[in-house]
Amino acid sequence: MKMSRRTTPKRTFGGPKIANKKRVRVEAPIADAETPSSACEDYLSVFDVEPTPEEESRFKKRSRMADKSEELAQHCVSFPNSLKQYAKMLSNISHDDSETYLLHHMQFNKYSAFRKKILEIKDYTDENLGFVQDEEEFLTKQYRVFVYVTNGRVIGCLIAEQIRRANPIVYTGTARNVDSVLIKTDERKKAILGVSRMYVDYNFRKQGIATKLLDAARSDLVSNYVCKKKHVAFTRTTNDGHEFAKKYMEQDLYLVY
Repeated sequence: MKMSRRTTPKRTFGGPKIANKKRVRVEAPIADAETPSSACEDYLSVFDVEPTPEEESRFKKRSRMADKSEELAQHCVSFPNSLKQYAKMLSNISHDDSETYLLHHMQFNKYSAFRKKILEIKDYTDENLGFVQDEEEFLTKQYRVFVYVTNGRVIGCLIAEQIRRANPIVYTGTARNVDSVLIKTDERKKAILGVSRMYVDYNFRKQGIATKLLDAARSDLVSNYVCKKKHVAFTRTTNDGHEFAKKYMEQDLYLVY
């Protein structure tokens, strides 16, 4: 004769199940017949608690922002998981592995298995900046490519190279805009990091992405060395690039190469 095992009905708290509930840890003592209550061990019980209206609102807002971010990034270059892993292996950057964004560094050569994707990212960046450079020259030079990724799409790119010297700029008038910039060709200063070009998609600007890209380049361009800001140089900038350079350098003057 088979005997059925007795089971204890599951105890529920707080009534019926609630959507989007959160889990809260509550500490409580547990006692038994053989152990005094003063010597009880603590245990953790898990209860289902209804979220507050403020928490529900924050949850919905984050969901809407994630959906919008994914939609805005659809026209950008894709960044497959295989390339993410490749980039991580070559980089010393401490990565944020959340789904919101990933910061990667790629070091490559003309025989890289990911050359096609790297060239796609380069072409996307050049097209938006109006920059012209053929593939052979690009692959021959010792560039480092830093990309900012969200939802599997490249929304920011910085192409950097190691340099030795650069020229300071001066202004021809009282205005501090790009049109009044004059390069002092007769003066050379020490430089280490050359920003060949940098681009952030219009839909994702004013979020500190360009700053994170340049911070990553300063930390990872040269092994075991963080480049000082005063040793960063830019190519001839656009209006937006000029304003960014001034803000990042924390002064109106910067180096150009």
